[in-house]
Amino acid sequence: MKNWKITGIIATAILVLAIPLYLLKGYFSGNHAIQKEAQFVGGKQCIECHEPQYKLWKDSNHDKAMDTMSEFTVRGDFNNAEFEHNGFVHRFYKKDGKYFVHTLGKDGEPADLEITYTFGTKPLQQYLIPFEDGRLQCLPIAWDTIANRWYHLYDSVYKGQDIKPDDWLYWTNNGQNWNGMCAECHSTNLNKGFDPKTKVFNTTWSDIDVNCEACHGPGSEHLEWAKLPEMARPTDVNTGLIVQTSNISSRKYVDQCAYCHARRSGLGYYPNNGAALLDHIVPGLPTPPNYFVDGQILEEDYEHGSFTQSKMYMKGVKCNDCHNVHSLKLVKQGNDLCLQCHVRENYDNYNHTFHKKIGEEGKDLVLQKGKKIVEVGEGSLCINCHMTGKYYMGVHYRHDHSFRIPRPDLTIELGTPNACNQCHSDKTPQWSLDYVTKWYGEKKRTHYGTVLAAARKGDINSFPQLQSLVESDLTPPIIRASLLEMANSYPSELTSNVYNQALGDTIPLVRLIAMNNYSTADIANL
Repeated sequence: MKNWKITGIIATAILVLAIPLYLLKGYFSGNHAIQKEAQFVGGKQCIECHEPQYKLWKDSNHDKAMDTMSEFTVRGDFNNAEFEHNGFVHRFYKKDGKYFVHTLGKDGEPADLEITYTFGTKPLQQYLIPFEDGRLQCLPIAWDTIANRWYHLYDSVYKGQDIKPDDWLYWTNNGQNWNGMCAECHSTNLNKGFDPKTKVFNTTWSDIDVNCEACHGPGSEHLEWAKLPEMARPTDVNTGLIVQTSNISSRKYVDQCAYCHARRSGLGYYPNNGAALLDHIVPGLPTPPNYFVDGQILEEDYEHGSFTQSKMYMKGVKCNDCHNVHSLKLVKQGNDLCLQCHVRENYDNYNHTFHKKIGEEGKDLVLQKGKKIVEVGEGSLCINCHMTGKYYMGVHYRHDHSFRIPRPDLTIELGTPNACNQCHSDKTPQWSLDYVTKWYGEKKRTHYGTVLAAARKGDINSFPQLQSLVESDLTPPIIRASLLEMANSYPSELTSNVYNQALGDTIPLVRLIAMNNYSTADIANL
């Protein structure tokens, strides 16, 4: 009888404990995620538990992506500073604790306008001015934080263009509208709030800058998870966060950064929920006119379109292998960054670079009547040969992330840039090719750039190469998609089978481009 009582007590205890445990499990299960949608709580909620990450993020480019005007955020000179451009003197000043600019406003008429927000922090800072209908417009005069000067973006971004007040690109018009053109990648949980009937914006955000939830997703469920006793926290729910940033494939990781670090077309409000990339954006392909014909960066291309062409991407390298995801700084400096993976003895020596290292004796390369100086050792840095770049926004030098082998032969054939002549700008591409051939031999790898160029011209003889590259898993997916886009210049009797096969591809972008370029002739050949 005593044993039965003990058994009963144990059974009752199990039931009592099982019920709340069952409910707890259900709370964090997939069913609960459907019933209760996570909400944005703001980055300040994260600091208490994640102070090390917060300290890294603080003052980073993400932190300074946008802010209100104050003495702590403004980089430009607003002490009655004057800046003359095309005969008009712009003036930057403060009044009653607010910031103003005397400039050419709507219709090109002089006006005194209040500036309410900073936009970015280095190497330039832009400024946003509020207008009616909830619009914020980007002032075309920016502050160069390197040279500490005002400069006009028309002289660099739109060089040679005569932009009148009725032009779409004029700064008070839609081409420079913050709400529609820039906002969603500079703030967290950005909702444009545009009413197509009234043409009014009611744009909102949960954090003015790129804060924790911009990458990790809305955090309310994570806060609930964190409140539980440590032993009671479920271990299979990604700590209650919607977006998973660890223990994921390299391609999914890169996709998460691509929402903002890609030239792309948006498909609507992005809820920061970690959904498949093409559910919310369509990445731009590395093709002209935004890229050179071989896929090198040309216009405002950001990083995704070039990095996804690279062998590193194909080998599983991801953004945080080189960049600290919170501070955004490089995890190592100089060649040490690349030597995390590449063997020092094979690559960080004269027999590979054929250039002197930093600190060795030699003469600097002085070009353009002394205006350009390439210091001794610059030629031995990996990024200068394999990550060439361009200046954007006048003063912002950005590296091409496709990690290319210098190809002066393609410069001669296609007119594309090469690393050698970027430094040795006083020499010809043939001069560079002669040295490359002397050092590395005559053999050159076939490059997809030549096939892309031939496809743009509709060269029938290049079609077998195009088809082979499209169907090969060794070709970067974004290049396969680009080749499919270029294939529409060929007759449909050649392309129909290629498009048909691509429609069943495992890569969503490849399927999308195949569908977009499908023709009635292709359908007839099904």
